[in-house]
Amino acid sequence: MTTDSSAARLTGWSGDEAYFRFEDVKFADSGGCLSEAIRVLRGDLLGVIYRNMVPADAMASLVRRFQASKHRVLRGAEAPGEYIGTVHYLRPTKEYMEAAPQATAAIAEVLDGDGDPLARFWHLLDQTLRQAGAQHRFARYAGQNACPGLIRSLWSSGGYALDPHEDMSQCSDPRQSDFEIQGVTDFEVAALNICIESAEGGRLLVWNIKPDALAKQRLGISYEGVPYPLASLTGVDRLALRINAGDAYLFNSGHVHAVEPILGAQSRRTAIAALLGFINERTVVSWT
Repeated sequence: MTTDSSAARLTGWSGDEAYFRFEDVKFADSGGCLSEAIRVLRGDLLGVIYRNMVPADAMASLVRRFQASKHRVLRGAEAPGEYIGTVHYLRPTKEYMEAAPQATAAIAEVLDGDGDPLARFWHLLDQTLRQAGAQHRFARYAGQNACPGLIRSLWSSGGYALDPHEDMSQCSDPRQSDFEIQGVTDFEVAALNICIESAEGGRLLVWNIKPDALAKQRLGISYEGVPYPLASLTGVDRLALRINAGDAYLFNSGHVHAVEPILGAQSRRTAIAALLGFINERTVVSWT
């Protein structure tokens, strides 16, 4: 008798109640200190949501410029939507970095002005890190910076807007053995999203499991980190979080996570996004 490996419950690391939660912080009350974000990056807390980081008028301008941009690229049918920027996922380092300058310029056309919420976050994160003797910078390769962020919009598809996946696997791709982001595999990887347009549905789902190497090998996704069959997540504790327009959130994206379906044929969820993590005790790098 054979067993369907995709139906086997995932093995891996799960956190306790003190860890497996999101801090919910009013950005106005944070005083510009992102101490909760540092706890996420250190692996001491699953996630944090900074509520109302981006003012309504700024969001409206950002969404208009995004929708008017000639640089928008359609995503595949597996995750309907569009984006501006470039991603390192399943690509040689050199190929990703060659695309970074043009992508950075395209993103700047949307983000410049209105206080640039992504630049603001990076500035505050660096300030907070420096108080602890560390720093933030963009990941580098051959003297060049990685893309500072990605702007992406998800819409209704009838299924998950983003299927269950995790982001640690992609950080060990052999095609990027020359890229410093592989240092995060000794620490934690985190995903940043700054929501500038929200819709009904589209809750963030996070399961209390960071799959181990054997689970990834069994599913054949050691470097992809996707897909994780729902059957494999049966019985695993899960959080479901409502993210509103204007909120910024950061969480340990080595955990399996997903985005629920977007409701409404014309509805979108648009966010500015990046990945980040410590590559050594004093340096956090970010990339897309």
